[in-house]
Amino acid sequence: MKICMDFRKMIHGEENAQTMDEWLKEAEACPLKEIRGFAKYIRKDRNAVEQTCRTAFNNGLLEGTVNKAKAFKRNMFNKAGPAVLRAKLLYAD
Repeated sequence: MKICMDFRKMIHGEENAQTMDEWLKEAEACPLKEIRGFAKYIRKDRNAVEQTCRTAFNNGLLEGTVNKAKAFKRNMFNKAGPAVLRAKLLYAD
């Protein structure tokens, strides 16, 4: 859907992206209630959304590490003791 692609362009800071005001007006006129609700939520906390779009930080590295640890834990559940699990986490490729 075009409005979703426009939002993606806006948050990634692409050159031909709409401004936040333009996108919000378009989203609030959208026939889908989910998009209208999302736009209403963004308008409530607009300052935080704009700051997030301008910031280059993300939590991707942390999320990957946590997911890896959870995968090991699920894999090792009831198969080995804590020592084997720790060794697998420390020496994994």
